[in-house]
Amino acid sequence: MDDNQLFFNFDVEEFEVVEDTFESPLTENLVKIAVMKWLEEMDSPDSLALNVPTRLKKYYSDIAASWSVARRNSATGGVYKLLHPAKTMIIECRTSTDECWPETTRSLDLFEKMASLKEELNALKEQIKIAEPHLKTDGNLFDEYAEWNFDKTHNENYHKLVKEIDEVSYAVYHGTYFERLHRARLADFMYLAVPNGMLKPSEIAEGWGLLYVNNDLSVEVVVEPVADECTAEGRNHLIQNIAATAKQAVLFSQGILKKNDEVVLLKKPKRRRKTLEI
Repeated sequence: MDDNQLFFNFDVEEFEVVEDTFESPLTENLVKIAVMKWLEEMDSPDSLALNVPTRLKKYYSDIAASWSVARRNSATGGVYKLLHPAKTMIIECRTSTDECWPETTRSLDLFEKMASLKEELNALKEQIKIAEPHLKTDGNLFDEYAEWNFDKTHNENYHKLVKEIDEVSYAVYHGTYFERLHRARLADFMYLAVPNGMLKPSEIAEGWGLLYVNNDLSVEVVVEPVADECTAEGRNHLIQNIAATAKQAVLFSQGILKKNDEVVLLKKPKRRRKTLEI
């Protein structure tokens, strides 16, 4: 049998261009495609997979990715450099608010309260910058790019607002999928990707980043995520789950299906060689 019949050629140079447009509402699959394209353009990950388990089996992330760095091998013998996990990322994709907060209907009022409190807090931070310039933690001359240690402020209203925001945030997110995923500490950065304008920046859980996906499948970073306290063991756990999930995609691409304890050969799916002109 010819080898060309066994494997896809992933180095295709010629594509058939198909004009296509996407109208609202975007499907979850299109949101995932847009986010994966954005990842490749932004900082191509070393590993990537869809529907990746975050625990052993219970919870699955829509998209998981990882980046590695090469470091000198300290052991005697073997390769000169070894890859070490440097960063992991989880991205959840949603196309309706019900998919984000299905557990409770009380969140709508709480979201409005939280948005109001955060606006008040941001305004107070600007006042603190003027009243307590010593809180700036770096030498950046431009305040908009500088980092500030607001936790050390003497402004009592600031600390009261932070506490109230924490209480409202707990009422909204406690027990949700997003809160449980945050507690797992498997990813350094976590994003929520939604169609443009579906959620307000104030509605996402603390620490999460927010991505807007437009109808042309371009992606905007609306809120940057806060780096999580991810351990090396947590990164390794997620990377191994990415590898296990990617294995299934490889088997499927070659027409191999494992169902229960049986492995069967199927007709290989045709590789799509069309590019979409958005």
